[in-house]
Formats: sequence, C-alpha cells, structure tokens
Amino acid sequence: MKQRTLAFLIALTLLIPCILGFSTAASAEGETATTPSGIWDGSYDTAWFDANSATKEATLTTPQQLAGMTQLNKGGQKFEGWTVRLGANLFMNAGNAGDWQTAAPANEWRPIRNFMGTFDGQGYSISGLFCNNPTEEGVGLFAFLNGATVKNLMVTNSLLIGKKDVGAVAGFIRYGAAKMENVYSDAILSVDSASDDGARSGGLLGLNDCIQESTLKQCWFNGTIVADSATDNWATRVGGLVGKTAGVTTLEDCLYTGSLTGHSQIGGLIGAVEGRGSANLTRCLMLGTITSNRPIAANRTYAGQFVGILFGSLTATVNQCYGANSYAVNYLGDNASAEFKTAYSSTNNSGKLLGTEGTDYGRFSLADLTGENAKSKLTAFDFETVWTVMPNGTPVLRALAAARRTPALYGFQNTAVSEANTYSIRFVSTLSSIPERAGTTITVTTSNGTYDLSKEATCVFTSLLADESGKMTAKTSYALGGRYLMALTVENIPTSEGRLTFTVTPWVEEDGVRYTGAPVEVIFDAGIPQTAEN
Repeated sequence: MKQRTLAFLIALTLLIPCILGFSTAASAEGETATTPSGIWDGSYDTAWFDANSATKEATLTTPQQLAGMTQLNKGGQKFEGWTVRLGANLFMNAGNAGDWQTAAPANEWRPIRNFMGTFDGQGYSISGLFCNNPTEEGVGLFAFLNGATVKNLMVTNSLLIGKKDVGAVAGFIRYGAAKMENVYSDAILSVDSASDDGARSGGLLGLNDCIQESTLKQCWFNGTIVADSATDNWATRVGGLVGKTAGVTTLEDCLYTGSLTGHSQIGGLIGAVEGRGSANLTRCLMLGTITSNRPIAANRTYAGQFVGILFGSLTATVNQCYGANSYAVNYLGDNASAEFKTAYSSTNNSGKLLGTEGTDYGRFSLADLTGENAKSKLTAFDFETVWTVMPNGTPVLRALAAARRTPALYGFQNTAVSEANTYSIRFVSTLSSIPERAGTTITVTTSNGTYDLSKEATCVFTSLLADESGKMTAKTSYALGGRYLMALTVENIPTSEGRLTFTVTPWVEEDGVRYTGAPVEVIFDAGIPQTAEN
C-alpha cells in the first residue's frame, strides 16, 4: 500500500464576529452536496420568478438570483404576498468591506424598494453588499419595508454609504408595520449627518416611520456606524439598532455590541424617539460603544446608553434591559458638553424612560456579565432557548452565536495534482478575524477502508494579496478582514491506486466553545479532481 502526501490549502469563512457569506458544500450520507454559489458576476437572473405562481414562494441559491430581485423591483414588483428564501450563503463582492471606501469592489448594490413580502434567510448570510450613494435616502439590503418580514438572516462584510435612512437590513419602514427576527449584521454604515433631520441611521434599521408597531426580535448588530459632517448638527439621530422611531418600535431580546459615532442624539439601542413615536425595550443588552464627534464640541450633545433622545414628553418603556457599568460617551472634541455622558437617555424637555433603575433596568460590571455569572444577574433572560453564555465573554443570542462562528469551506480554485503523491486543493473565502484555534477533521476513504486524519493543532493564517501581475501571493497577516487561507499539510495517507474521497470538516474554537462546519467531499479518480468547480 502506497503512502501519499496531501497538501491542503483550506480557506475558512470564519464567523467571528459573523458569517461572511459563502455557500457551503454540505455533504452527508444520502444527501447531495450543495454547489458553492460563487461571487456575483454583475449579471441578473430573474428566471426564478413566476408572476403567476400559485404558492408565491421561491428559494434563491445564487447571487445573480438575489440581484434579480432588484431588477424585478425596478420594474415595479413589490413581492406582496411572496415568501423569498435563501438556500445558500450569497457573496456579492470579493474582499474586505473596510477597504472599499478607498478602492470600490466590482459590484454595486441597488437597494430593493417598497418590499412587501417575507424574506427568510433560513440562517444563511448575504455578504459583500456595497452601496456608495451619498445622496441617497434609504440604503440597505432593502431601501424600505412596507408590511414586510425579514428573518433568519445575516448581512455581513458590507459597506453601505448614504445621505440618511441607512440600515444594514432596511433604510426605513413606511406605510405598513414591519418585523425583523433573528437577524445579525456586522456591516459598516457611513452616513452624512449634515441635513436638518439628521442621518436617521441605525445598525439594522434607519427609520421607523410607521405609526403601527414594528418589531425587532432577537436581533444583533456588531458592526460600525459613522455619521459625520463638517457642519455641526445637534440632530444626528443614530442608534445601535434603530436610528429614529417616529412610530411605535419594539425591541425584544436584542443585542448591540458594535461601535457608533455621531454628533448628537446618539443612543445604544435607539437614537431618537420623536413625533408620534414611542419605544418598548424588553430584555436587551447594550454592550457597544458610543462616540460623539460633534465639530463644535462645547455644544450640547444628547446621548443615552439606551435611547439617545426622547423628544418633548415622549417615553420609552424599559423592561429588563442592561448595559455595562463602564459605559460612557467618548467625546472626540475638547471642552465637550458631557451632560449626558453616562445617562441611560436624554431629553430636550420632559421625555423619560418608564421603569425603575435597579428593578427594570441597570448596569453590571463586565465580570458580572461574563460566562456563567451572567445567569445570576440577568434572571429574566431565557438562557435555554434565546440567549447563551460564553465562557470568556458576555451573553449572545443563541441562534446567531452558532451561525456567526460556524466555519464554512467555499468552492475550489486552481485545484491540481502537482505531482504523483501530492494533491493541492484551494478553498477561497474571507475572514473577519483570527479565531483562538481552528482546524479540520479529515478522513480519506479508499477501496481499502476509511482513515481518520483529524488535526487538532492551531492553524497558521495567511492573507492573499494580489501582486502587480494580478497573481495572488501569500503573506502572513493577523489584521482584521481580507482574504485568508489556512495552510494545512497531511502526510502518510494509507491508500491504494484509484479513487480517493477526502472528507474535510472545518472547525473553529472561540471562548472555549468548538463550532463545527458542514463537511466537504473532494474526490480524486486517477489523479483528477472530480468536484472542482472553478
């Protein structure tokens, strides 16, 4: 029996802090592997849509099909009564969203306007959205929702630039109340704060302009929001989850762990409650940061750990919401007005939170919120089905925690047999941060049986950078973002001549918890890879 050496270059889509959007090739006995969807090529596929469909249901598995929604929408289609699902992780651009303000990616997204249906991500992600329109009002995956539902979705590794009403999921809600449930994003939002009515932008939703109750349930923003302008503005209206509510907005079991920057009226959960607005906040955690970049720093800065400003006599009902006791607004300007530096909310009149500090809301030390300690402090939180504790971190939403960390192998590129006893397989993906540990479990099946080649060592990551010739070269890197490969070599594989089936299962370890991704099968028959796509 011959000994063969398998040289793997394996890229992991590591969901720290989230999934970055590749289709995984799932493989299980009796099931057919899912073909990776690839990167959007700029074309549009609308063939999946049947205007006369009796069920009004569709499942999208390619970026071109998702882009097709924008073309249908441009023609007047609002998807009223439709349920559109994702059947794969979709990657709309290559590269790192943090680089796109200086070097735009290939494809620009056109937000879907007046969406009236149900969009069910089924736990999959949309990665690589890029919208660069600093004059646009209503920027996000959807420009605005009208009686719509968005659920079980992650919007990741994306850069959205607009004038106002910007959110990773939707710019605004109008006409009919909308719902978001089990939604996560780590997008970067960049907004102009100069207009009189402010940026009106939030991590997931920019503006709720519907008087009927709209709800965000089990939603999490872990990205970056920057609302800036050389023109001083007291009314930026930026929030960690929702920028402004002029209607009724309910947040239930929601989490903010990102970073937010704006002039004034800036809040960890909601930026501003205004007009006919009111807010209901239940079992929410605000563990992110707030920064005031007001050009005239001495001017009053309205800010709040939960709500940035409650106009007039408006109120927000708070039930079992908490933050860190280390919270304080970070002021960039000298001589800043720090009146609301550590406030839960602020007001320009008599607006207030409804609830009692210490009973209905409050603050704990990070130590109190770390690991199992959190359960004894957050006694109203459901740690069985909704929340989960992290051994070395603060609580996160259970369903989204597993999804954002689950590694995925994406596609094959330049797969080749370089010599008789060496196989090179390259999986291409992106990575948002370096995990504590990562590796793979590999088995090889031959005519003589199955051999376990599990690897438990911490992997070394390299970043792929394009040289002047356009070829990708490897460079060791621990910077956040970018394209990464995990290099792994497996030696001494007992096998015979003929077909070899390698089953590769990726895993990552964070905060002492192991997350395992879906396995991928790669079949070699007489030295020819049978499943290579690219």
